[in-house]
Amino acid sequence: MNEKFNKEFNDIRLRQYSIAMEALNDLFHRIPFGEEIQFSDGRTGTIKPFFEPKWKEDGTLVAGIDIQFSDSHLEFELLLSGWGGTASPDFQMTKG
Repeated sequence: MNEKFNKEFNDIRLRQYSIAMEALNDLFHRIPFGEEIQFSDGRTGTIKPFFEPKWKEDGTLVAGIDIQFSDSHLEFELLLSGWGGTASPDFQMTKG
C-alpha cells in the first residue's frame, strides 16, 4: 500500500478511537448510578460503576457496570462493537 493511504487510514483510526472513547465516557456517566432496580423475584439491586471506560489489552473499548444485591452482584460490560464509518465521512479511497 502506498504511504498516503497508510497515513490517511491511521489518521481515521485515531479519530475513530478518540470518538469512541468520548462516546463511551459520556454514556457511562449518564448511567443513573445509585438508583435501585426492583426485580421480579422481589430483590432490589443498586446500580454501581464497576470500572471506568478503558482500552483492554486486545484493543477492545469497554466499561463496567455492577448491580449490587445484598448478597451478590451482577457484572456487565459495555463494549464498542463496531464503527459504521463514524469518524470518516470524508474519507475516500483513491488510487495512486
